[in-house]
Amino acid sequence: MNDMHGVQIKHTTCDICSPQHHCGMNAHVKDGKLIKVEGWDEHPYSHGSICTKGAAYRDYIYRSDRILHPLKRTGPRGSGEFEPISWEEAIDTVARRLNEIKKRYGADNVAFMNGYGKWQKSYLTRLAYSFGTPNLIGDGCTCQTATHLAWDVTAGTLSWPDMAHTDVMLGWAMNHYYSNSPNIPVLLRRKQEGMKLVVIDTRITPAARNLADLFLQIKTGTDGALAMGMANLILKQGWEDKAYIRDHVYGFEEYAAYVKRFDLETTARITGVPEHLIYEATRLYATANRACINETAGAITQKYNGFQTYRAILALNALTGNYDKQGGCLPIFYTYNHRYGSYSSHESEFMNSRFPAQARKVGCDRFPLWKTFFEAQANELPAYIRGEKEFRIRAMLGMGMNYRMFPQPAQLRTAIVNDLDFFAVADLFLTDTAKLADIVLPVCSALEREEFRCYQNGYGYYTRPVVDRVGESLSDLEVMERLAPKLDMDDELLQKHPYQAWVDYILQDTGWNTETLQAQDKPVLMKNYVPYQAGTYTARGYDTPSGKFEIASQMVGRYRDCLGYSAIPTYDEPDPAATEAYPLRLVSGLRFPTALNSRLHNVKALRDFVPEPVAELHPDTAKAFGLRDGDMVAIENELGRIVMRAKCTAKIQPGEVSAFHGYPEADVNDLFSSELLDPYTGFPMFRLTHCRIYKQAEGGGNHGGSAL
Repeated sequence: MNDMHGVQIKHTTCDICSPQHHCGMNAHVKDGKLIKVEGWDEHPYSHGSICTKGAAYRDYIYRSDRILHPLKRTGPRGSGEFEPISWEEAIDTVARRLNEIKKRYGADNVAFMNGYGKWQKSYLTRLAYSFGTPNLIGDGCTCQTATHLAWDVTAGTLSWPDMAHTDVMLGWAMNHYYSNSPNIPVLLRRKQEGMKLVVIDTRITPAARNLADLFLQIKTGTDGALAMGMANLILKQGWEDKAYIRDHVYGFEEYAAYVKRFDLETTARITGVPEHLIYEATRLYATANRACINETAGAITQKYNGFQTYRAILALNALTGNYDKQGGCLPIFYTYNHRYGSYSSHESEFMNSRFPAQARKVGCDRFPLWKTFFEAQANELPAYIRGEKEFRIRAMLGMGMNYRMFPQPAQLRTAIVNDLDFFAVADLFLTDTAKLADIVLPVCSALEREEFRCYQNGYGYYTRPVVDRVGESLSDLEVMERLAPKLDMDDELLQKHPYQAWVDYILQDTGWNTETLQAQDKPVLMKNYVPYQAGTYTARGYDTPSGKFEIASQMVGRYRDCLGYSAIPTYDEPDPAATEAYPLRLVSGLRFPTALNSRLHNVKALRDFVPEPVAELHPDTAKAFGLRDGDMVAIENELGRIVMRAKCTAKIQPGEVSAFHGYPEADVNDLFSSELLDPYTGFPMFRLTHCRIYKQAEGGGNHGGSAL
C-alpha cells in the first residue's frame, strides 16, 4: 500500500520481546527507511495492539551503535578497538579458529551461545551439535529453563493455563500489563464473563489493582510455603480430586505427609499473608469446577529455593484434578522456537538429532538434571573458561550474547578477556559483550530479514524484509549459511543448501514452505493444524517414568543419595546466606513497560521514561535509613556496591529494596552470587538476596558500581 507521499505500509512483526509474542506491525516505509510503526489490526495474535517497546522500533533499529561492517579487534581484548574487514575475512577467521581448537582439544572445548530474541536458536543449535559440541548455551539458563525442568520432571512436558475456559485462575507473580500485554483484552473479557482471578505477588502490580478479585501480597521467597499450605488445606477440607490422584498421580502419600506441617497459622507466619486470605484463595481455587494456574517463570525460579517452589505450585494442579482438563492447565508440545501452534513440525528432530551425546557438557557435573535438557547450564561458565572444571571452554561464538545476564558478570568478562583463546560475537549493536570480541559480525533486525513465525491456534507466517539493511549487516541465518561450509563437520543440509531449505525441512508436514508462505504476506493456517483435545495426554500416559503426574519425581529422586535432592517438593529458606549485617531483602528483575532487561536502555525515547538506575524503597524503609524520595542510595553486600536513585513507593513491602536491572553504570547483578545457586537447576538468586543501604551524596560516585 502506498500513499501520495511515497510512504509504503508493509506487514511485519516486532521481535523485541521473547518469541512468546512477535506482535504484528504495519511498517511505514519511505525510500527504504522506517518512518514509524503501528499495530496490524488483522494480525491473528496481537489484533492491532503494540506495546510501548514495539512502538519505539524505529529508534531501536537506527540506534547510533548499530554495527555497520564486520570488525576485527586491533587493540587489547576488551579495549573496544576494531577495524572494518570484509565478510570473507571475518567468516574465514571464525571458521579457522573454531576448527583449530576442535582439532587440538576436541569440539566440546567450543561453546555456542544464543541470546535474547531467540529467532535463530533452532539453527544455531544444529550448527553447534553438528560441529560436535553439546555446549549450546541459551539465555534460558538464567531465565526460563528451570520452568521447563520443573514441568518435565513432573508431567513430562511444559503446560499452560486454559484461560479461555477456566472459572478461577491463580495468577502467581502474574503481571500481564508489562510482560504479556496481548493477553490483557482476553483477561478483561473473561472477567466480564465471570472468571475469578486470585493474584499472588510480592508487590502491588497493575494486575493486582485492576484485575484481582483477591490479592495475596506474599513475602519474597515464601511462595513454596504458600503452595504447601494450600495443599494441606485442600487435603484437610477434602477438596482434592481423589479419582485423579488414584489413577494419575505418583508420590501422593509422601507429599501429603510432608505438607501437614504447613497449617494455616504456620503458613501465614512464614508468608506474611493473613490466614483468612489463604483460606479464601484456596477455597476459590480448589472448589471451582475448572481452575488453572498462571505461574511466572523468572519471578519464581530465580531464587535459591526456586525449583522446589515451582514444583510445589505445579502439585496443586494434580491435587485438584485440574491438569489436562478443559479450563485447567493443558500440556503443550512446542511447534517452533518456544511456540506452540497446535501443529507439528520437525524442529526437535532438526536440532536434536545431531546432539553429540558422548561429549562433555557444561554444568552437568554440579547440576545433573540438565542431562535431561539439551542446552547447557552456564552459570559456572567463568570456571570452565579458566580451566577450573573437568574440561575447558577455549572458544565461543555468541549470537546476541550478553555477559551481563549472569550473576557477578564481571567474572565472566574477566574470563573472556584473559582466558578465552578466541571469541566471536554476532549482534546488531556494539554492546559491552561485542566490545570483548576478536571478530564482530553485524546482523540485522526482523524488519531487515525474512523469517518464520509460529502462532497459537494453527498459524504460521513467513515474513518479508520491509526496509533496507543497515550497513553490511546479514541475517543470523545468512551468517550461518556462510560459516557452515567452512566448519569441520558433516552436515549436508547446513553445508550444501540455502537457509530457506533449513526452514522448509522443519515445515515439511505443514503443507507450506517458505516460498508459498511468503507469497501470502500474512499469517495463515497450517494444513496439519489439529486443536488439542483436553484429556488426550492423560489417556495415553504422561512422558514421565511412571506415566503419571509425578509429585514425587523419579528423575529428581535418583540424585537423592549423591546430592541430597528431594523427590517431592520441599520448602527451604529462600536466602541461606542472610546475616544481620545485611538486614534488607534485595530483589531485581522488575518489569516495567519501557524496558526489557538491558535491551532498550540505549533507546533514548524509552530511556527518557526512566533515565537513571532506580531502586524502589517502601517509605518506612526509607525513613528508617534516613532516606527520602530522589536521594542517591548506595546498595551494598559482601559482593560489591552500586549507587542508584531512590524511589519511594508503597507498592513494595517494608524491608525490601527493588533494584531495576540492566544498567551497566549500576549493574545490580554484581550483587548476586555466582556460587550460591539453586542446587537443583543452577539458577541465580536474582529475585532475592540481602543488602544494606545508606545515603550517597550527589556526585559522590553516582550510578557507580564495584565488585569486591
